[in-house]
Amino acid sequence: GGAPRREDGRRRCRTRSPASSCCGITVGAGVHSNGDFTNIQAAINGLPPEGGKVCVLKGDYSQTVDITNRKFITLEGCGDLTALQLPDGAKRSLIAVRDSHDITIRDMALTALDDIAITISKGQAGCHDIVLEKLSMPGPDSPAVMAAPVDRFALCGWHIFFETLLVLVT
Repeated sequence: GGAPRREDGRRRCRTRSPASSCCGITVGAGVHSNGDFTNIQAAINGLPPEGGKVCVLKGDYSQTVDITNRKFITLEGCGDLTALQLPDGAKRSLIAVRDSHDITIRDMALTALDDIAITISKGQAGCHDIVLEKLSMPGPDSPAVMAAPVDRFALCGWHIFFETLLVLVT
């Protein structure tokens, strides 16, 4: 017995800050920020076929991102407050862009110490108009970016920090 349980099926409106006012979808880490999604890949998959903007709010994200056969996507963070790192045990790129065009990734801190931070590759369609802007990362043991031939490719405002290595000679 008892009364039937009612659920509110209405979509909640989020309060928009000036920085997120042009975002199609937001991703929040669930600790210091809340968004439409907690998973960046799910947010990208939730964009319409014509693309859009995903804003990754401040927080730590242990995830990989795959942008394949997409167009007109902007993935934007909050500078060093948005920290994307390769999950433990993952053996692939932190961010992979394949057969896509007009893709912009900007304003994030990327950590992929055991692998490549961003891979841009082509299959049948190829990639063009890829912009990687204002990204920072600690000095990797492997390349920061590996790109197949890409038409109109731009790296802007990167910061790569190298840690001092201690070498013991016996």
